[in-house]
Amino acid sequence: MIIGSGRVKHAYLFVAATIPLDQRASQRLFPLAWQQLGQADPNFKALFDQVEKRDGSLTMGGAKTLNMADFTKIFQTWLQTKGVSCPNFNSLINRQVFFISNEERNPRGGNKYQWSVGVYFDIEIKR
Repeated sequence: MIIGSGRVKHAYLFVAATIPLDQRASQRLFPLAWQQLGQADPNFKALFDQVEKRDGSLTMGGAKTLNMADFTKIFQTWLQTKGVSCPNFNSLINRQVFFISNEERNPRGGNKYQWSVGVYFDIEIKR
């Protein structure tokens, strides 16, 4: 288990949706995602609590996608643009990498759209 064996150096937060999201809409989704992830996974909550205690320890990004099935690949590509390499990405899911997806109604037009949030915690492991 990761909790207790290291400290979060940085968090990378990424949102993608099937419609274009402006910055305000993206920022509205992040707290909803945190709440849902924190309720579902105590590992996420413990790691995110570390980030909240340290200002400036997170990077946020976003994109529009036609197919949410590609979200994991899009998230990994975005992480690479930030200098983060995760060759063992799948083994980090629910330990350092967390995902949440949902559906919302577009305030402009009322049509439903899908969104996903990915979070990667860069952890400094204590030796």
